[in-house]
Amino acid sequence: MKTIPLRRIVLLSGLATVLWSCEEPRLATPKTVEETVKEVAQSPAPAIQEAPVAVPPATPAPAEPAPDLPRAEPELYISIEGDRLIVRGALASRIQQERILETLEREFPDLKIEKDLRLEYHRIPVGWGNRVASPFLVYYLKEVDSPKVSYEDGIVTLDGKAKKGANVRLLTEMAIETFSGDTTRDLVNHLVKQRR
Repeated sequence: MKTIPLRRIVLLSGLATVLWSCEEPRLATPKTVEETVKEVAQSPAPAIQEAPVAVPPATPAPAEPAPDLPRAEPELYISIEGDRLIVRGALASRIQQERILETLEREFPDLKIEKDLRLEYHRIPVGWGNRVASPFLVYYLKEVDSPKVSYEDGIVTLDGKAKKGANVRLLTEMAIETFSGDTTRDLVNHLVKQRR
């Protein structure tokens, strides 16, 4: 005669207990459509609470690049003419655009700034846009009479007369270091030392 292990007996008795303690399943009688509609109509409607809607301030949508515009080089032109600081050009980065304008406004509060530095997403992004304002432009505009700096078609052009004691070589090296990058092809230096 074969004996049944105790463990198996305990498991079988536990399973039997669980099955005998369950109630018999009852089938719900299906309701008709009319009964369901009547129940819904008699039940109270849930209260709808209106939450205050915060309307965000209107902000202009960023100008997305037009699909038919080809990629273009960034442009930058900065000069001081009399009491005016002229800033023109087009960059692909709003952060770079804002940084340049904010730095120049802060460093040259006595000059009237004429701004036409546009945000154009079809322009090729450049790293020099992050570092051009300070220290290079600030130093250059303070150390040069009739200063002009431009970046167009990958060519940097320096113009003006270095003030007495200003180092033309240092200004040129700063420009080379600042504008270095994949898109910069050349530097044209018209910067001269002011005669005594």
